[in-house]
Amino acid sequence: MRAAPDGYTLLLGNLGTQAASVGLYANLAYDPRTDFEFIIMAAATPMLVAGRKDLPVRDFREFVTYVKANDSRLNYGSGGVGATSHLTCLFLDYLLGTKTTHVPYRGSGPALQALIAGQIDYVCDQTVGIVPSIQGGLVKGLVIATAERSPVLPNVATSIEQGLPKFQTTGWNVLLAPKGTPGAIVDQLNSAGRAALKDDIARRRLLELGADLPSEKEQTRASAAELVRSEVDKWVPVIKAAGVAVN
Repeated sequence: MRAAPDGYTLLLGNLGTQAASVGLYANLAYDPRTDFEFIIMAAATPMLVAGRKDLPVRDFREFVTYVKANDSRLNYGSGGVGATSHLTCLFLDYLLGTKTTHVPYRGSGPALQALIAGQIDYVCDQTVGIVPSIQGGLVKGLVIATAERSPVLPNVATSIEQGLPKFQTTGWNVLLAPKGTPGAIVDQLNSAGRAALKDDIARRRLLELGADLPSEKEQTRASAAELVRSEVDKWVPVIKAAGVAVN
């Protein structure tokens, strides 16, 4: 934020730094909505709910019923307080009116390992990290929190298909510059970002990882700014309702 606004120092912000932070920190030193120039939305990663292999549910509908009946005894792992994996599970609790126990780990990788070992009941994780474990049958993929199924996990139904359409979230990324960076420079960076998203090798690799790529309409500077504003509005009430804060 305090870097020279010359286009040479950029930030790849995400759900945690540019939206959830507003609710997590009482004295946040920046406003994600006004203290940066918005360049472009980069790839996003759909969020999944996955259960331990022996969790006694067959699909997400059964999982919802099971959580509502047993929330005080169930726990989920995440990559730490404020991580996208934590926020997504908080959002699920918020929608269901439940209160499960959060078990924070030092990253989503250790949380996934705990799930595979059966030490926790479920996780909310990004496709890029958990797809191989679901494909290999090490954990049980229950739902993907997007409007459409993922090509890399075609057998995992969406939240819309499984009766909870409001459960929609992705681990998005937005490229930003310091406030005051000249418009011509920001426009040039936006053009470079658009070109990168058209590159065949980059697109293929991102799609292999299970990422979602923004449409042409979503690649504008205005669209990136609106995404951040709408995500702040979405996540701050969820965080406040859960009473979560970071010192």
